Amino acid sequence: MDAPDHDLLRKYADHRDETAFAEVVRRHVDLVHATALRLLNGDRHHAQDVNRAMFCTAAMSQSWIWCRQRRRQRARLK
Repeated sequence: MDAPDHDLLRKYADHRDETAFAEVVRRHVDLVHATALRLLNGDRHHAQDVNRAMFCTAAMSQSWIWCRQRRRQRARLK
């Protein structure tokens, strides 16, 4: 996928497109992991935990945005 991250995140938020979110993760997983390793003084176990937590938080945040947008759309239809 050549789409920018914000477009992929929009696809995930609007359409629950797991492939789009997986692409964002693929693009950034190494950077997030390397940063966590550096901040945690090379502790690989904790760096993996941080990596998972960061992407889970991002997914949940996008889910929250998606739900909020849906509620607004329904409210406009009433």
